[in-house]
Amino acid sequence: MQNADTLLFLQAWEELHNPNFKVMEMNNFRLKHLEKRYSATPQKYIKQTNAIGIVFKSGRYGGTYAHKEIALNFCYWISPQFQVYMYKAFTALLEAEYDRQNLEWHISKITDNIDKVRNLLDTIPG
Repeated sequence: MQNADTLLFLQAWEELHNPNFKVMEMNNFRLKHLEKRYSATPQKYIKQTNAIGIVFKSGRYGGTYAHKEIALNFCYWISPQFQVYMYKAFTALLEAEYDRQNLEWHISKITDNIDKVRNLLDTIPG
């Protein structure tokens, strides 16, 4: 919460996922933080901006919890090795999806050709 880029990421995430997000309040929150008027905490952030991506629970078994996309962003900051691993895994998933779609396209072309041949054979007398 002390990093300006983290606050920008949180704002972008909330704008995409939260229709009740208070953008103007977020801008004020970021400005106060950048001017070092006060420290940014999850509690203040949630209360002022109506954020849903981070949840704070006090008491026993309490803590600060984040949506998985926000948590991954924090993991990137903590570990550059983790970030590199995630890029590789994401690229591999994209390639696998492309291969799957490409295979489906080829199969559909083959079945289309089989249907054309069947229709052609049906037109032959006898």
